[in-house]
Amino acid sequence: MSYIATQRYTQALFDLCLTQQKVDSVYEDLKRIHLAISQSTHLKEFLNNPSIGSQQRFSTLEKLFKSNVTEFTFQFILFIAQKRRLNLISSICECFEQMYLPFKNILEVWISCRSELDAHQLTEIKTHLKTKFEKEIHPNIHVDSEMIGGIKIKIEDIVYDYSIRGQLEKFRKNFITGKRDNL
Repeated sequence: MSYIATQRYTQALFDLCLTQQKVDSVYEDLKRIHLAISQSTHLKEFLNNPSIGSQQRFSTLEKLFKSNVTEFTFQFILFIAQKRRLNLISSICECFEQMYLPFKNILEVWISCRSELDAHQLTEIKTHLKTKFEKEIHPNIHVDSEMIGGIKIKIEDIVYDYSIRGQLEKFRKNFITGKRDNL
């Protein structure tokens, strides 16, 4: 039920943003809100607590968000609060991003590597992926000290494994199965 409600509220918000030409500003607001929720257990508890009275709820929301987001986004938060659906706000933020990125032709990729990539390496990877997928690339870098070397790139549900461990495993499988043309 909450997934369906999240989808409906998010779609309504996204459609309204399109007509009002506020997609970018609301996206930035929702990113900040989502970050605040993920970093504060008190905020999470507040949003998920249905026993807080509406006067206290609106007062707290005003203190937290009125000066930190656009008026449009703030009115949406008040609307969600009035509908007693503040527990969905984090999911709405995530769902909005899932609509926003394809709309802006942005592809989110996760890159795992042994050590931090320098600017040139990151630019090369982004350029290659941009050419391959014909989208702007939004990289999320994760340094994994367990890796021997190389990189792994995850795009949606596909993992491109260019790590040393992955290449050695591929070599081992090909050697065992007799596929020597890939050696």
